[in-house]
Amino acid sequence: MNIILLVVCLCSIVAIYCGEPNVKFNINNTYSHPYLGFGATVWQDERENCIKPALKELNMKYVRWWVDYQHDYAPFDNFDYEWSKYSLDRPKAFYDLCKQNNVTILMIMKRPAMNWLKDKMVMKEELYGAWAKYWAAAVDRFMKNGIEISYVEVFNEQDGDWDAHVDPKGYAKVVEYVRKELDYRNYQKVGIVGPGTSHVDELEYLKWVNPDRLVAWSNHAYEFTGEVNQYDGHKWMRSRAQRLASNMSQRKDLPILITELGSKTEVFHNIRYNPFNRGGAPAYASRLAHNALELISSGIHGLFIWDACDHEWDKEKWGMIAEDGTKKVSFWVMKQLISAIPAGSKILKPSNQNSDVATSAYYDQRGGYVFLSHSNAAPEARKVEVFLENVKFSSQSPVETLAWSLYGKEEEIKKSVWVSSDKNWVAVDLPSDSLVTLKFKL
Repeated sequence: MNIILLVVCLCSIVAIYCGEPNVKFNINNTYSHPYLGFGATVWQDERENCIKPALKELNMKYVRWWVDYQHDYAPFDNFDYEWSKYSLDRPKAFYDLCKQNNVTILMIMKRPAMNWLKDKMVMKEELYGAWAKYWAAAVDRFMKNGIEISYVEVFNEQDGDWDAHVDPKGYAKVVEYVRKELDYRNYQKVGIVGPGTSHVDELEYLKWVNPDRLVAWSNHAYEFTGEVNQYDGHKWMRSRAQRLASNMSQRKDLPILITELGSKTEVFHNIRYNPFNRGGAPAYASRLAHNALELISSGIHGLFIWDACDHEWDKEKWGMIAEDGTKKVSFWVMKQLISAIPAGSKILKPSNQNSDVATSAYYDQRGGYVFLSHSNAAPEARKVEVFLENVKFSSQSPVETLAWSLYGKEEEIKKSVWVSSDKNWVAVDLPSDSLVTLKFKL
C-alpha cells in the first residue's frame, strides 16, 4: 500500500515520466527543405516610418511586394511603353531598404484591369497570353532599373471573385505563358511560385499546374468558416495545413510558402473583438502565432504575414504597424516568433502529436542549437510535454526563453519550464493565449 502511494506521489510530481508526451521529435527526421523565415505583404506606396521597422526589427527574409497599376483600364498590347510610364521613385527607395536589410522580393500584381474581365470578375480567356506579356514587361521595367525581382506570383487568389477569377486549367495555361515570356527576356532566374489560392483547403489548382514551371508552392492560409469562431476554433488549422503540405509535396517536393497568413476570426473564446483593428487585437495576434506554428510543423517552410502596415484604404487594419508608425500587439508577438529562429534551420517533423498546443521544433546545425516554439490559443491553460530523440542538451536550462502572454504571465511561463535529467524531455505550462520559444544548446 505504501509503495503504491509512493508511486502515485512520484507520478504527480514528475507526471511527464508516467505517460506519453504530447509530441515527439527526432533530430534526424526533418522536412526536406529548411525553414526559410518570415515575410509580409507590403505595398508600392508604403511610408518609411512603417516599412523601415517592419523590415529591420522583424528580421524579415522576404516581402510580397504588391504592385497595383492600371487598375481600371489597360490596353491589350504595347506593354513596354505602358510600363515605361510607371514611376520608379518610390519602388527604388523601397528596394534600397530591402537591399540594406537583405530582404528578397516576391512581386504580385493585384489583377488585370477591369476591361480585361468579364462578368463576376472572370478573366477573358483570350487575354491569358497578353497577361503573361504584361507581366514580363513589368519585370523588365524593374530589373533594367536596378530593382531585383526574385519571384513572382502571377495572380492573387484567382479562385475567388474579388480580383480576377481564373479556373484551374486557365491558371495552368497562364503559368506556362508567363514562364515562356520571362525566359524570352532572359529572366530565367525569376522564379514563379503558385498557385496562391485564398483557401488553405483548395487543392484543385495543384492538379493542373505543371510543377516544373514553379520554384516553390504557394498558398494562403486564412480561417474562413464559422468553426474558427467556436470555443475551440484554434483546432481548425492543423488538419488543413497537414493536408495542404502533403498534397503539394506529393505533386512535387518544392519549398512551400504561405504567401498570406491571417485570420477572418472575429470571436475568440466566445468574446467578439473589434474587426476594424485586426492587427491590434491581442487574441488575433495569439491566433496568428498559433496558426504559424501549426503550418510550420505541418511542413510549410516560409510564411508571409498579411499585412506589414496599415493603410488608409484598409478598413480592417490588418497591419502590424499603424499608419502613424505605432507598433501594434501583432508586431510584438510576431517579432518574438520571427527573431528567435535562424533561417536555414532544419524543421523537425512531429509525431504522436496530441496536444491543443501548437509546437514546432528546429535544429540549427551551424550554431548547434535546438529551438522549441509553443503557442496556446486555447481558452484554458495547457501543459505541453515534448520528447526529443537523438538529442541531449548541454544543460537542464534553456540558453534563452522568450515568452509572451496576453495576461502578463511571462514570468510564470519561464518558471514552469522543466527539463528531464536525461535532457531530452521538456515540459512547460502555458496560460491561454500565450507563446514561448525555448533555445537549447546541444
